[in-house]
Amino acid sequence: MLDWQILRDGDQVGAGTALNDVVVNKSTLARIIDIDCWVGAHYGHGFRADGLIIATPTGSTAYNLSAGGPIIAPGTDAISICPNLSAHADESTACPSVHAEISLHVNTREQEVMFTATGRQVCR
Repeated sequence: MLDWQILRDGDQVGAGTALNDVVVNKSTLARIIDIDCWVGAHYGHGFRADGLIIATPTGSTAYNLSAGGPIIAPGTDAISICPNLSAHADESTACPSVHAEISLHVNTREQEVMFTATGRQVCR
């Protein structure tokens, strides 16, 4: 399970738990968004893509797999971080410990970005 929260300008605008995955993606056509990713206090990677999928082992065989992410065996202490569609990154997937805190910073104010948890749209 993934516990998640969304902060906008320091205010929490959403929180919950997801079984399969959480996804941040653009809502407009033909646009790429910049997403910076931290694992704990360490900068992990910057992604330029249509969006980013963070998947549990249970969710690794769904949207994550179709975007090129790894299949993670059930019970494995790992999660997948995978850009979806039109990715411009040297590394496409990382699998930190399932207990790590992952922070994403979406670097855009000019585009609408959507957040979904296990396939349900949570916020824009």
